Amino acid sequence: MLILIRICALMYRLSLPLYPAELRVAHGPEMLWVFERQLDCASRSGGIVAVARVGWFAVRDLFTIAFPSRLASERSIALTGATLINSAVFIFLIRVMQDPAFARWVDYKFLFACR
Repeated sequence: MLILIRICALMYRLSLPLYPAELRVAHGPEMLWVFERQLDCASRSGGIVAVARVGWFAVRDLFTIAFPSRLASERSIALTGATLINSAVFIFLIRVMQDPAFARWVDYKFLFACR
């Protein structure tokens, strides 16, 4: 059981960088300490089922706090937008290279429409 608790604590410690920087800097060590105490109390009182429940709540927090805050950051939004635009341009260029009729249509409609 001690190995399971150590593995859970290590996994939680490794997941802390996924939380927002403000939360992690202000409360990171305290969050880890509380999680380890919860694991310890759960193993003493409820066994492996209680330890699994504590782990489940930690995983749930990743999906309700850590990941949404990462997705809402300006950097993530810019990276996602740039990736979508680059993908669309890439797919468009492949289509133009593969379909001569589409390439002529693009050439006629958009590139040299002022002839």
